[in-house]
Amino acid sequence: DGGRSVCGGGNGAQGVRACGGGQGADGGGNKGFPRLAGRNREELIAQMYNVKKDRRRDASSRLMREVAKLLSDDEIKAVAEFLTGL
Repeated sequence: DGGRSVCGGGNGAQGVRACGGGQGADGGGNKGFPRLAGRNREELIAQMYNVKKDRRRDASSRLMREVAKLLSDDEIKAVAEFLTGL
């Protein structure tokens, strides 16, 4: 599964870090990052696009901006699908 692969291990060829450094590989979040597991797929896609396109620039999205800009549209959709299913 592409989303599981990107979240769990990143994409070294593109410089994409694994999700474990932020929300965690299980999407459970932590003190500094919100829980994404089980959230609505369309909402996750919209938020990742907002971050990628610099429409969302709050402090909590700083690290995600670096990652989202490197993700393809297909990877964004796959990650959202994976997180929704957790």
